Amino acid sequence: MDLRFLEYGTAVCTYIRHATAAEKAAIRKELADHMEDHAQALMDGGYPEDHATRVALESMGDPEAVGRELDKEYPLRWLVLSRILIGVVALLSLFYLMYLPLLGDLPEALYARLDPEKGDQYEELHESFQPLDIRWELPGETIVRFYGVTLQGADDQYTATVYISFYPKNPLSRHWNHVNILGFSYTLNGVEYPYHSSYGGGGYMYYQYAVDGLPEGCSLSAHYDRFGTHLETEIPLDWEVASP
Repeated sequence: MDLRFLEYGTAVCTYIRHATAAEKAAIRKELADHMEDHAQALMDGGYPEDHATRVALESMGDPEAVGRELDKEYPLRWLVLSRILIGVVALLSLFYLMYLPLLGDLPEALYARLDPEKGDQYEELHESFQPLDIRWELPGETIVRFYGVTLQGADDQYTATVYISFYPKNPLSRHWNHVNILGFSYTLNGVEYPYHSSYGGGGYMYYQYAVDGLPEGCSLSAHYDRFGTHLETEIPLDWEVASP
């Protein structure tokens, strides 16, 4: 516990005339606990520790004024009221710092998790679209979801378009990994051919990766290999629906 909280309680108690030593000790602890809870809520919301401590102290007001009010109402009514008020202030501060900015992202948060085809703002899906549900968790609590693929082309020159969404694992999170490198390769007759790496991003984002020049009958894989995490998955291709 920060010593400034205890010092504040001591200053308040100098203005409480009729309390016993034990009662003043209880008041000091109660006030310090209030401020510590308030500071912790602010830190959970992103405030630096020293800033959160100063805000918690300042929110209590002048110790003389507080002590004189406590002297009038001591002990129960003011302490109960102060706990309620500080709790309300802490909750409102936490809501403002962490959750209010997220309300605008709520539709995208739901689409990305439940129905990314509705969240995707690209053109109308090709008739060969095949839905997928393949998910990776990357460093930084970013989820990559492969939610569909199309296959088009002819004459041994096909293009697979992979539909991908990015979103944070925690729907209330404001921080997630913003740099993800996805690689693709195709395999034909047991031989793997690297295709390319594509830049992705964190947050509620949608991408279409076009992997072109694919020979008929090959298999397609996606890869991730960064920050000590290696992931690989096959992207199913339905060659029967391929069309010019």
